[in-house]
Amino acid sequence: HPASAVQLHPHTTVIVDEAAAGRLTHLDYYRHAWDNKPAWQGI
Repeated sequence: HPASAVQLHPHTTVIVDEAAAGRLTHLDYYRHAWDNKPAWQGI
């Protein structure tokens, strides 16, 4: 799983489309994190 290596980096931005995001486990958590991220975080 190539994405497994992404979690080892201290600063990573991952952009996925709705179809891919729909397959994530813990989708509610990721949506909550995105909706409540600080303004300084950018994308």
